[in-house]
Amino acid sequence: MKFMPKQFTSKKPKLTFSIDEDDFEAYAVLPARKFAIFADSVDQLRRAGTDYSGPDKITLTFDQTITTILDAIELALTEDSAQRIAARISDADNPVDVNTLTSLLTWLLEEWGLAASDEARPTLPLSDSSSG
Repeated sequence: MKFMPKQFTSKKPKLTFSIDEDDFEAYAVLPARKFAIFADSVDQLRRAGTDYSGPDKITLTFDQTITTILDAIELALTEDSAQRIAARISDADNPVDVNTLTSLLTWLLEEWGLAASDEARPTLPLSDSSSG
């Protein structure tokens, strides 16, 4: 009998999604180094979240939170898709808002099997200013 070695693959088809009329692509698998950076970003968001009270809780400004979310998302997207998302977060005529970014990050975590839908949503830190 011939020995058949266990085979592994990291190659999977890209994930596709749309925001409004624009189509985007995300990687179904990240290279290990990129994934580590991605995971660190997601962990920062978790520790800064309004419902987290662990001893390692951190404080992020709203701008830092958005930057961290976008940085994580950009790691997951193809270069072209990342550039177009980055452009749209400042485009008043064709915007991508915070809720869409957090929904996208949640979806990526779910697609990668890293979280169930009820535990994946990053909770944004409370604003430092009142709604006066």
